[in-house]
Amino acid sequence: MLDNVQIATMEAALEDLFEIAKDSGVNILHNYKWRELLQIRSLNQIGIKAKAVPGVEGADFTTKKYPIGELKSARILRTKEGYLSKGITFEFDKQKDPLRREQTLKNDCHFYSYFDGTRQVAQVLVRNKQTKAKFCVLAEQKQREFVVKWQQKEAEGKRVRDTIKFTYHDFIEMPYAEFYADEQKITKKEFMGLFGD
Repeated sequence: MLDNVQIATMEAALEDLFEIAKDSGVNILHNYKWRELLQIRSLNQIGIKAKAVPGVEGADFTTKKYPIGELKSARILRTKEGYLSKGITFEFDKQKDPLRREQTLKNDCHFYSYFDGTRQVAQVLVRNKQTKAKFCVLAEQKQREFVVKWQQKEAEGKRVRDTIKFTYHDFIEMPYAEFYADEQKITKKEFMGLFGD
């Protein structure tokens, strides 16, 4: 549990965050919006002139070239040896809905960030046509598997999490995916090294 000093520090930090939210009109604590704002800044530093899209449905960001941009983020886990865990997942939710499954495939650009606190220790950018095509193949495969599992569990009267997940293994299968560490472009081999490969 937190002691009184920690609670006072938290309270002061929250007051600052609420003041920013009030001034900007953006609730940065809702649905990890603060992560999205940091990711947008990273995209701009990479050279993709991205603008955040308000709301929680549809595109997360937009650019002239990529009107439907998707942001995904996850908190890192580390192995005993200090590498990033290969089991960290990035989820696409509401996959029971055929429309949402279709929308998952329509994003023009994806940006995945592995967060250690507020620091993005690794990032994956999917924007090339061949990379996007591989993403769609993987997503459709995951969606088919999800629908079968969902129907089986529903017949058994059980629930199933309404998501498909992407991991490290999926990213290294995508040709021409772009990899970053601490917002600096790295090679696929260097990215794999962050995970102990």
